[in-house]
Amino acid sequence: MKLNLGCGQDIRHNYINVDREAVPNLPDTLFRQGDIRDLDWLCGDEYVEEILALNVLQCFNIDDLPQILEGWRRKLIDNGIIKISICDAQSLMIDFNRGNLNVLNLNSIIFGNKHENLCTMDFYHLQNILREGKLQILTSKFNDSEFYTEAQKC
Repeated sequence: MKLNLGCGQDIRHNYINVDREAVPNLPDTLFRQGDIRDLDWLCGDEYVEEILALNVLQCFNIDDLPQILEGWRRKLIDNGIIKISICDAQSLMIDFNRGNLNVLNLNSIIFGNKHENLCTMDFYHLQNILREGKLQILTSKFNDSEFYTEAQKC
């Protein structure tokens, strides 16, 4: 099983796409509506081979991230992979200080268009949370002010 958490309109085939907002006319084999902070309602432990979490971590309180990621790790099979992308707070601040972002752009990125975002993250903090959660970092890449990380369940 592969999960695409916080998918929004990014529906991917060969994944179970999960979001808090309903996406009409999709079968349960492709989409499930629910809270992605705790996946106990969706599947058992050691059941998932891959978790895709693209630009969703900012929707959680930063203090809750270690517990949320630990819950996701429990769902992974041995050697299962979690793929995460999120804006890098340090890169955003550099861009803002250089004048590459105005305050409206910065607010939109940090807080979201609907002010649904609860935290920002930087590369090093997320790496530490993943390592402390017994996930081995496989790869990390930067793309402008966003970074992408793949980690494997140890």
